[in-house]
Amino acid sequence: MALLTHRAGVCCRYVFIGVLVQSEHDNFRDFNKCARTLFALVNGDSILDLYKEVCDESFSWGSCIFGQVYLYTFCMLFIAIVLNVFIIIIENG
Repeated sequence: MALLTHRAGVCCRYVFIGVLVQSEHDNFRDFNKCARTLFALVNGDSILDLYKEVCDESFSWGSCIFGQVYLYTFCMLFIAIVLNVFIIIIENG
């Protein structure tokens, strides 16, 4: 239970960072849209479109680089969490 609480807190921090820093993008305008976008990203929906949107030509290079690092770290962290959960389920089953 403590692990679940910790992971939910990390996820909420990523959502808040996305809203605060990437709010100029449509998918990160508010808390709900950002949470849905990150959930879709972990599930593999529209990954390439999201990466292209973060580095759109109308935004600065700093925003582009931070956006890429933000999305890469989110994917690595939460895909690893999902894989670990499945491995634990299979080992206990």
